Amino acid sequence: PVSRVCVVFGWIGGPVVGVLRSPQIWEKLGELMATMHAFAETWAPSAAFHVTDYDSCIPYGEALVVFEPGRTELYGLEPVLREATDVTNQRIGELRRRGQSMVIHGDLHQWNVKIKHGILSPFDFEDLLTAAPILDIATSLYYVHGDDDYLDLARGFKAGYERIRAWPEREPGEMERLMFARSLDLLNAVLLDTSLDIGDMERFVRKRGTMARIALGQEDLRQLHIRRGPGAHRPGGPAVGVDRVRYVSECAIQGSGDDIRLGIVGVELQRVARVFETGLVPASSVFQVRHAEPRFSVPRLIGE
Repeated sequence: PVSRVCVVFGWIGGPVVGVLRSPQIWEKLGELMATMHAFAETWAPSAAFHVTDYDSCIPYGEALVVFEPGRTELYGLEPVLREATDVTNQRIGELRRRGQSMVIHGDLHQWNVKIKHGILSPFDFEDLLTAAPILDIATSLYYVHGDDDYLDLARGFKAGYERIRAWPEREPGEMERLMFARSLDLLNAVLLDTSLDIGDMERFVRKRGTMARIALGQEDLRQLHIRRGPGAHRPGGPAVGVDRVRYVSECAIQGSGDDIRLGIVGVELQRVARVFETGLVPASSVFQVRHAEPRFSVPRLIGE
């Protein structure tokens, strides 16, 4: 027999908060993030601890390929995308120079937190970064920025955050202007991984154009929502950023009630996560299952 070092984790019960989305739950999510930031603010890690520094729109070290000739059609948006990239990189640099950095989760969106008996449990800590807290907030709220209930969710998140620590925006709209970083990073990720079929690439790129204009102050995300009015998008449903995307996988689902165990069989978890993070496939579709059997398979996850 060979000795092996093993790490054993308990299963986190409950559904992800994206399934039970409401302003009240987003208050809890904001409070959770603020609690994590309050801890990180005074935490002194060992000298051996190291995570990536959030120093640009593409923080994890991948090459920025969006502007490479022939990589993809940018539909006349290259100038505004380049300008927004430069401006956002400067803003990130300014945040670093102000000395506000701490260890952040880096990916605390609605599919990386479960809730059970009113208690939120975060997971997926593999994207830890050193960054200003406002960048953590921008990443979390980016994933619902186009949804019909965004303003309510954002208000709830802010209210929960402020129970623990001060909201880090210096001026209204600063956080939403910083969302462009995640928007560009996801476009870059799609171009680097040619196995991701996003369907309508033009629509996907043009959404980045909107985020670029928000970053440059030419548009205001909150005003866009006010002018659009209710009913333009259904939160969590197929109308939210779905561009005829198909992702075929095989899943095994065990359990019932609020303790569902989801295992991806024969599929790289990172690739699944990347598809959901683009906002092109409603991740809630994973959890829209009938619990008639204690164990059954779902052969295809398809977003139309």
